[in-house]
Order: sequence, then C-alpha cells, then structure tokens
Amino acid sequence: MISKEIFCQAIQAIQSDWEKNRRLDKLLDDCFDGYVSIKESHSFGMLIEVLKEALHDTNSLIDWWLFDDVSKFIYDDDGNVTNDLTNVEALYDYLIENI
Repeated sequence: MISKEIFCQAIQAIQSDWEKNRRLDKLLDDCFDGYVSIKESHSFGMLIEVLKEALHDTNSLIDWWLFDDVSKFIYDDDGNVTNDLTNVEALYDYLIENI
C-alpha cells in the first residue's frame, strides 16, 4: 500500500510534468510547424502503472482522473452523484475504500 501523502505527491508531479510537456509541445509546434513534438518518457507511464498496482486500480480510475477531460464524479445507475473525486485526496480515499 502507498500512503495518501506519497500518492498525492506523485499525482501532482505527474500533472506538473504533463502540463510542462504540453506547453513545450505547443511551443515547438508553433516554432516548427508540427515537425517536432515531445514524447512521454517510459518512466512517466511506469509511475502511473506503479500507482495503479499499489492501489489495485483495475478500472484505470487513475488514468481517467488524470487524462479524461470530464467532471470527476461517479454516478449511480439513476444519474445521481455517489462520489465526488474532484481532488486527489478524494480519489485516493475512493480507491482505498474500493480495493
């Protein structure tokens, strides 16, 4: 198991690096008309896999939370919000509760 503190720090580091890479990719695209782009490192993907494994994230909620541009709520079959995952601490708690 991984602590909430370390999980949150790792997610924040991923988000920070992802945003930096997106900005750099945009800058390179503007300068070189799309001929140069940033490729994510293997370690970037592996860190996400380690987090998923540590928290038994078999449904890829971490990927969804990080990369899908949707509201971070979980709904029941009737469309009612059952979980508000708008912050990383809530994501951690949800994953821990649903191992």
